[in-house]
Amino acid sequence: MATGHAHRAGDDGREEPERLDRDCGITPDVAGGSTMTGEKLCPLRRRIEALASERGEYYLVCSRYGDRPVPADGCRFESRAVARRAARLTEEYRSALRQYDPALPQYDIVVRQTPEIGAEADPGGAGAPQ
Repeated sequence: MATGHAHRAGDDGREEPERLDRDCGITPDVAGGSTMTGEKLCPLRRRIEALASERGEYYLVCSRYGDRPVPADGCRFESRAVARRAARLTEEYRSALRQYDPALPQYDIVVRQTPEIGAEADPGGAGAPQ
């Protein structure tokens, strides 16, 4: 696949529809007409991207697989509250996208905080110098 996104192990090799709306184009449904789902994807993506910040320390991830969910896969957010709003919008986006492909992976989206540079891997600090 030419989109540059890795697939999880166990995928069946089909091209994922997650980038169908990459340029916010309306994707035709199987009957050849445009759908309300396609018209919904672009505005949701724009809302998520509007919440993003280059310096944000929060990001979204699937709690089970560790995958970064499209369309927020490259986004960071300034606060946990903003990231939670983005998570709800991402779930709505993926629900709409699932109408195109019912096999789209179901993600349990959670907010994670980027560890500070130089932070100990052991949160208890047992290995920290004294």
